[in-house]
Amino acid sequence: MSGNQKITKNAEILPISKLLFSFFKYEQHLKAFVKLFRKIRHGG
Repeated sequence: MSGNQKITKNAEILPISKLLFSFFKYEQHLKAFVKLFRKIRHGG
C-alpha cells in the first residue's frame, strides 16, 4: 500500500521538478543573452 502511495507522490513531484529544471535552464540562457547584449552594446 505504502509503495503505491510513494509512486503517486513521485508522479506529482516530477512535473514540478521538470518545470523548475526548465526554468533554471531558461534563466541560464537569459543571463547569457543579457551578457552578450551588454557586450554588443558596449562594443558598438
